[in-house]
Amino acid sequence: MVVPNLVVNNASNVGNCIGVESAQKKLEYIEGYVTVTTILIAFLVGFGSCRRRSHNGLLKTSIFIAYVLPMPLVAYTYG
Repeated sequence: MVVPNLVVNNASNVGNCIGVESAQKKLEYIEGYVTVTTILIAFLVGFGSCRRRSHNGLLKTSIFIAYVLPMPLVAYTYG
């Protein structure tokens, strides 16, 4: 079966169509959330073992945020 005039585009390279701006903006938000989650997990890999040994409150708070924040970000991104 051949479908004439069928064009498949993703949200990042579509021309001037209705709703393209919102689709591109949504794609940018998703990429941002994935980047933030990746940075937080990389921070945990580097500094997660320092949590018990350190007496620095800022470091402990940063590690706590890095533990807590990625899962809600992933769930929100999928939603």
